[in-house]
Amino acid sequence: MILNENESFYEDLKRIVKVSLVTIANGNDNISIYVPIFVQSTDWQIVAYGLGFLFMVGILCLFSYCFIHFPPIFQFAQKYAQFISPFVFIVLGIYILISSQCFPWLFKLIQTGKWIES
Repeated sequence: MILNENESFYEDLKRIVKVSLVTIANGNDNISIYVPIFVQSTDWQIVAYGLGFLFMVGILCLFSYCFIHFPPIFQFAQKYAQFISPFVFIVLGIYILISSQCFPWLFKLIQTGKWIES
C-alpha cells in the first residue's frame, strides 16, 4: 500500500513539473513582446499597464462566459477561429514593435555599441 501511495505521489509530481515547464515555455513569447514596452516606460506607466491588464482580464472572462452561452457565436468561432487568430496576433505584435520604437533603438544600439542610453 505504501508503494502505491509513493507511485501516486511521483506521478502527481511528474504532472506538476510537466505543466510548470509548459507554462514557462509558453511565457517566452510574452517576454519578447513586453520588454520593449516596459523598458521605455515610467513606473506609473507600468502600474497603469498592470491595472489595465487586470481590468481587461475581467472583461475577457465576462466575454468568454457570455460567448460560451450564445450558440451562434460559439459555432462561428469554432469554425473560423483557427484561421483568424494568427493574423490578429501577428498584426498586434507588429503594431507593438512599431509603436514602441524598438527598431530605431535597436539599430542605434548596434551602431554605437552603447547598451545604456545616457
